[in-house]
Amino acid sequence: MEQRINIAVCHPDVPITGDITDGLESVGEVKEISTLDSLPAEFKGVLLLFTKESNLQPSDIKRIADNNNVEIVVVCPGISDKEKLYRLGVFAVIDSTAPDEIILTVAKAGKSARLTEGSTTPKNHGLRERYDAMEELLEDASRELVEKNRLLIGIVDNIPVGIVSIDPDGKITYVSRAFESLFSTPKNKLLGKGIDTLSDVMKRDILTVFQEVLHTHRSKAETVEDNHRRILSIRWIPIVEGELLQNILLLVEDTTAQIRYEQWIETILESLGDAVCILDRDRKVVWANQKMKELFGYSDEIIGTRCEELFKCDKDCKNCPLFSPFVDQKTYHGTTEYTTIEGDRKFLDITAASMKPVGDMAQQVVAVIKDITERESLYNDVASARENLAIINRSLNEKLAQMRMIIELSDTLQVTSDLDEILHIILTAVTARQGLGFNRAFLVLHNLETGRLEGRFAIGPSDPEEAGRIWHQLEDEGVSLKEIFDLYKYEEEKHRLGISNTAKKINYPLSQDDNVLVRAFKTRTPYLVTDAVNDPLVPKEMYELLGADSFVVVPLGSKDTTYGVLLADNMITKAPIEQKQLDFLKVAANHASLAIERYYLGEKLAEKIKELKKATRALMENQEKLINAERLSTIGQMAAQIAHELRHPLSTIGGMAHTFLNRFEPSDPLYERTKIIVDEVKRLENIVNNILNFSRTRQPNIEKTDINEVLRSIIGAISMEAIDANIILKENLDEALPLIEADKDQLFQVFLNLVKNSISAMPNGGKLEITTRKDISNVWVEVSDTGTGIASENVDKIFKPFFTTRSTGIGLGLPITYEIISTHHGSIWFTTQEGKKTTFYVKLPIKQPKGGDDGEVTSGGG
Repeated sequence: MEQRINIAVCHPDVPITGDITDGLESVGEVKEISTLDSLPAEFKGVLLLFTKESNLQPSDIKRIADNNNVEIVVVCPGISDKEKLYRLGVFAVIDSTAPDEIILTVAKAGKSARLTEGSTTPKNHGLRERYDAMEELLEDASRELVEKNRLLIGIVDNIPVGIVSIDPDGKITYVSRAFESLFSTPKNKLLGKGIDTLSDVMKRDILTVFQEVLHTHRSKAETVEDNHRRILSIRWIPIVEGELLQNILLLVEDTTAQIRYEQWIETILESLGDAVCILDRDRKVVWANQKMKELFGYSDEIIGTRCEELFKCDKDCKNCPLFSPFVDQKTYHGTTEYTTIEGDRKFLDITAASMKPVGDMAQQVVAVIKDITERESLYNDVASARENLAIINRSLNEKLAQMRMIIELSDTLQVTSDLDEILHIILTAVTARQGLGFNRAFLVLHNLETGRLEGRFAIGPSDPEEAGRIWHQLEDEGVSLKEIFDLYKYEEEKHRLGISNTAKKINYPLSQDDNVLVRAFKTRTPYLVTDAVNDPLVPKEMYELLGADSFVVVPLGSKDTTYGVLLADNMITKAPIEQKQLDFLKVAANHASLAIERYYLGEKLAEKIKELKKATRALMENQEKLINAERLSTIGQMAAQIAHELRHPLSTIGGMAHTFLNRFEPSDPLYERTKIIVDEVKRLENIVNNILNFSRTRQPNIEKTDINEVLRSIIGAISMEAIDANIILKENLDEALPLIEADKDQLFQVFLNLVKNSISAMPNGGKLEITTRKDISNVWVEVSDTGTGIASENVDKIFKPFFTTRSTGIGLGLPITYEIISTHHGSIWFTTQEGKKTTFYVKLPIKQPKGGDDGEVTSGGG
């Protein structure tokens, strides 16, 4: 069993720092007593008495020493008569000022030697034996202290701060290597010397500061610049044990680089146009430049101000994004509003980043704050101006749309004197997307013979299926009201649209005053019905007939006469009817009334409308002409350059190749190679000619032309090619098609291009269908194939010069087709389903306009 020692510590005059039991957990029981009288009589072990020589009481020591169970160790700094204490029975006398070290040393020595509990204490040993035993203990303690001192000096010597230890008498007891290096003075010239020597080395009077620290026992720090322009940080630190000053440490550090760097950084930050501050983890300002103080209305007292006080912020600071750099060390950037002391509102742009963190947490954050009030004000002004411009622009666009619709409506009404066609066109304007955009429109006229309101005409789909088919064909914004009317007329003839039957079932006597149609007719007042089921002016049979919950009714009439009413709804889309639509419908109704009145009054108004038509058309066509002119000019210049660069060498090569070809026999191997050169030269010449032909807009040679005959010629020419490609040809040619005014050769080129493109689009075979039909003033040609279709990304490109998706050709076929149709005042567009089919539509006027009256060309995909 391990032996343990009991220790009693008495220190009435000598202070002991820390817990006296530290390091003695495995030694034994440790007691701390205030006086010798308080030592328990039953105590067995070692008594450590820390005292001053003047306070020694021989009688008390003698009394305790006579107890065979107690050995006394006296620790007394500067003891002069150790023999006296040995004679009193003291086991050992130690001259030391390190009580903590003595306690631990005696405990270890007693445990390993002869002072353990249960051992026999040799009280009969002579003084020499006791002295020898203590000398052995002191040697062990001395060696341990020397080793610790050597380690401590090694550590201190490697600290990059000059350190000098000075005793209370002003003698230098230690000089570190850093101090030697800092002042280029070896330590042997300083050790043991007085404070004056240190003053000479440092070139300054340090005696005054030394005496101040010596008397006050307080540390002192100062920053000075020496003769070498070095900035030195000097600190005086007194080492005090109890009330006794042991020595004074002088620490000298060269902070020149650090101070210069800080001054440099501060100069840069002060010169910035932005406010800069540094915040600590308590959200306090620890540094700020002058701009920061000016921005927030502070002087030097801004240091120590909390962030929330600066920004007058009531937010939760823990969740404030400005302090996120403390946690994640990421840069924060954001804007905030700030109200100055004077009440001015400012907008601030803030960028915050953490300084180099200590461990996982940043200790400080640098914030750069820019006053962007003027910029934000400018942004707000611009945004407000942009919003106002957008409102004005929308208003202008709406008015422009009205003007265009009214102009086109008036323009369209001028081309016919047939009342039924006039009324149909009015309804078309009401339903067209380019017009008012209603789903359906009904014209109900007053029959003077029967005295009833009777449905005369209707435009629009009667169900979603019809809507999908018809509206799909009207997706092109370039389609005119007249073309829309023609399409509806064609659909009516082909599919017998159900809406016509619905219109004919509208029939009400003028005596039925509780009917919304009759009420609008008699009072000449528009009506907007929003709940047809519950509206008392909507008869049940009318609601069931129309199938619309809401509709609008406006009267048709001149100053003295009412002709009927116009009814419009959104039965298919269920879209609500807006007030502006009602207002536009009134305008359309007025035009319808004027058109009807014009029909009865004759040709008086025709001339005015014709002049308006010409002015409007000229305005709309100028832009297209200018674009075409610029495009053709560019291509023409390019073509001329190509002709200049290629035509002459191609002619030379071709001529020489022909000469060589005539010299070789067909059996000669060079014959085939030369023939390849001849053929390739011809192909290149054709490419050059195509480019030149496209750049030279040729006016058509107008003559009476049979479209069917042109198409049959093309079908005959490509029939074998179609058979070889496993393509089925189908003709749907209207034999009653009239002759049209056109250039037969140019139209041959147009339709040959379309047919060739269709064949190319069916590499694995398919079906090619060619259809012709007519309306009142136009001939229509449709070329449809079941090929690969046109990719959506290419829909807007196929009519552009030099665009092609094939490895052969140069992409001029469709652009040439487009230009030819344009010069014939016709239209061309297409519908396509990628991977399934494509149909090209060509519409040509039967008669060409006279007097320079141009037509229009529309291109696009559906």
